[in-house]
Amino acid sequence: MTTTSWAGSSSLEHVGYVYDSTTGFARGVLSQVRAVLGAGGQVSAVVDPGEAETLQDALGPGSAITFTPPAELEDSNSLFFDHLRDVARAPRGLVLAQYSVFGIPDGRLRRGEDDINRQLAHLPVTLICACSTTAASTRLATAHGVHPRLLVDGIVRDNAAYRPADAVVQAGSGTPILGLTFRGPADLHHIRGHVRAVVSAAGLDDAAVDAHVVAVHEAALIVANRLPDRPGAPEPCELDMWATDTAITAEIRAPRSAEIAASSPPPEGLEYVRLFCWHAASFDAAGTYGVRVLTRRSHPRP
Repeated sequence: MTTTSWAGSSSLEHVGYVYDSTTGFARGVLSQVRAVLGAGGQVSAVVDPGEAETLQDALGPGSAITFTPPAELEDSNSLFFDHLRDVARAPRGLVLAQYSVFGIPDGRLRRGEDDINRQLAHLPVTLICACSTTAASTRLATAHGVHPRLLVDGIVRDNAAYRPADAVVQAGSGTPILGLTFRGPADLHHIRGHVRAVVSAAGLDDAAVDAHVVAVHEAALIVANRLPDRPGAPEPCELDMWATDTAITAEIRAPRSAEIAASSPPPEGLEYVRLFCWHAASFDAAGTYGVRVLTRRSHPRP
């Protein structure tokens, strides 16, 4: 466990905060806000009116905190990134961002959070992203998965659940539990049934089964949609799955199109896959393109 001084940082501090919906999140960040303001830093809060009122009442009249309307920032990720850069121009800066005020799809939110880690790591600013315990499971997955640090009971701790977007997923270890082929999106309704059956038999709980089926389905769509454009029936995609005492891994692969270079960026939709699993990553090697999906067991087998 490590802690953070809130008097400023020489690089980005990207912190997740999952707060109790009955108490709100403002009270949980007051000590951080006061520390930054007391050191002469800038604090920008992108929060709902109730949380803004709580912050303002606690800080008292004349506080230097600013409240930025979410509508000014949610049209594109670049607007929010520019806001972070503006706050970072001050010697110290803290931005509070409440998930519930951003009316954007979960996949776009996940991509934006990943892009913050990739593109803004050099910024001397702290960003605390707040997500309610009553939020949808996909939002909670983002809160837990994209932040290198978490705020827990007033202490910033390293996040063991954090996975960088470019982290590698290894496949092939454990007991093989499924191996099949399919030729395109039209076959995927059959794939879902097979995946559900084998991961249920492998001992995943119901919620994890549902999530894994969605993750594999979305990963298979990505792979199938990137098949080489050749006349006649497309070459088959392949799906393999393995089980260990701690996780289920799936690999979906297909022949690589000449247009897909090994240096190509991650495919659209991969951030959506990551909403439903521990991690997902694409790979491109030896004439094969694919996506690997890793689902952790909630209760590892003894």
